[in-house]
Amino acid sequence: MGSKVHVHMQVSDLTKSRAFYERFFGGAPVKMKPATSSSCRTGRP
Repeated sequence: MGSKVHVHMQVSDLTKSRAFYERFFGGAPVKMKPATSSSCRTGRP
């Protein structure tokens, strides 16, 4: 069974922040809501 990481934060520019965190976490958000983004990665780095 893999581990999961959930990240939630408030940002001033969602588009720029999403691009940064996609590079940082190595993948796109698992869940997107209108004005929010939830990054959840499974497994080991």
